[in-house]
Amino acid sequence: MLSLDATVHILWLGTPVAACVSGACVLTAIGGSSWLTSEERIPNPSYRNGSSKVEYLTKCTVSGLFTLCATEDTVLKSVGYFLTAAVLLGVAEVLCLNGHCCRRRRFFTFVSGIIFVVAGLVMMLGVVIYIATLKGEVGDKLRPRSSFQPPRFTYSYGWCFLLLMLGFVTTETAGITAIFLYIYWH
Repeated sequence: MLSLDATVHILWLGTPVAACVSGACVLTAIGGSSWLTSEERIPNPSYRNGSSKVEYLTKCTVSGLFTLCATEDTVLKSVGYFLTAAVLLGVAEVLCLNGHCCRRRRFFTFVSGIIFVVAGLVMMLGVVIYIATLKGEVGDKLRPRSSFQPPRFTYSYGWCFLLLMLGFVTTETAGITAIFLYIYWH
């Protein structure tokens, strides 16, 4: 079992580290261009009249968050959540560092912890809206028409999406450690 001083020291070091990692992850993920990798099988019109031996043409796409936003209004709503979470994350980081640097402002550490947790929840709401939008756009293309044919649309999440998930985990970690640090101080 760690002593109280050792626990406070670990939390005092871990909170700003988690805050900085979460900020870097979220900003890189939002600005990145590899959110979704998709492959769509489109019926070949030349196949029907016999001039081609290929029944389906394959269209592969690597898309970013802002690439989809230019064509779909609902995805724009999910971007608003991500940007709101990034702003909240920036405010929480400033408050956290201010609470760490000045003993009289330790309450800022507690407030930053709450804002970190709220930023993470807003981020998750954006993820849910993003996934729901994707599923709504492709709809029945995700299911194969028969057991002999693959689905017409397949996708996988890119490194930016996965980096956002890492940013979510570190944001929540920073929030929890900030709150516990304040509790241990008082």
